[in-house]
Amino acid sequence: FTRALNLFYLAHPALWENDGSPEGFEWIVSDDNRNNVLVYLRRCKEEELVIAVNFSPQRWENYRFGLPKYGKYEEIFNSDDLLFGGNGVNNTDLVTNRIPLHGRICSTEVTLPPLSAIVLKRKSSERPPRIEAPKKKTGILPKKSKGIRKTPTRIPTQSKKTH
Repeated sequence: FTRALNLFYLAHPALWENDGSPEGFEWIVSDDNRNNVLVYLRRCKEEELVIAVNFSPQRWENYRFGLPKYGKYEEIFNSDDLLFGGNGVNNTDLVTNRIPLHGRICSTEVTLPPLSAIVLKRKSSERPPRIEAPKKKTGILPKKSKGIRKTPTRIPTQSKKTH
């Protein structure tokens, strides 16, 4: 595990290139003490990585957090991988949703294995489809019909028959 982690670290300059600069690090989720989860961003000129760490012995399904950019993300590192003696809980086909969260324009859902860390990287920039609201006509009022008077229809009530 340690060898793989060190090689991963060296291969991704976002993890070390801007260590002394505020542009290299940004919190996404820093206050989820109920679930014991932290999510943060590491960036440099070449890449941007999202790291999610679950300090809880609980597995979190559908854990949603905000992301800075639309697109498809791939999990490029997972400490719960079978190679490291984990359970092999991996995230595939991660796509952003148009649900703003944590001050971000979009979000996604992941499964966070217990006592683990995952690293995500954006692999494409396609946006999710927009859900269109019904179009409104602006500035045009409906015309009133002359001579047609609409009155409410009266519903006949049933009379009670007594024998």
